[in-house]
Amino acid sequence: MEHIYAILDIIVKYLPIILCFIGFYKFHEQYKFNSKLEEQKTNLAKNLEHYKQELASLTETVKYQHQKQLTDFSLFATKKHEKCIVLYERLCEAIAKIHHRKNIEVNLPSNEEIQKENIEVINAFNEAQKAFREAGLYLDENLSTEIEDYFDKLKFIVSFYSNGQNVDKKDLALLVAEFDIIIIKLRENLLN
Repeated sequence: MEHIYAILDIIVKYLPIILCFIGFYKFHEQYKFNSKLEEQKTNLAKNLEHYKQELASLTETVKYQHQKQLTDFSLFATKKHEKCIVLYERLCEAIAKIHHRKNIEVNLPSNEEIQKENIEVINAFNEAQKAFREAGLYLDENLSTEIEDYFDKLKFIVSFYSNGQNVDKKDLALLVAEFDIIIIKLRENLLN
């Protein structure tokens, strides 16, 4: 039995030292784990903050671009309406001058008065063409082509007046009917 007491005595003597080493080892491992965990938390917090800043920057950029596009579209729509209205007015003036010239052919006794009316028709036609060139950017392709064709017909009638010739009333009526169709399409283009 003495033998057992000796073994127990050794165990009791050295057990606190062994437990101390085990405790120290566990404490050291827990400290390393906590340090790594804290470092990862710090890195994640930095990354999160960086991503938040990047997201805020991207959000501001997209917001700015969206606002710019909205402003550009608004300005484009305003300009489109202005140019189409001017085009409409110039086309109306050109048709009115052609009608006026046709109606006063009988009442104009002198060549000078006829020539003056012819010049007014040509000027109105040129103003309408100028307005079309400015508004052409804002019109859809089909309407633009139709108006170009219409100007070719107008040019044909204006050439009659510039040469001192008269225009057939049937041709003038067809021109006015086509003008009405173009005006309807121009209005539809403004609404779109």
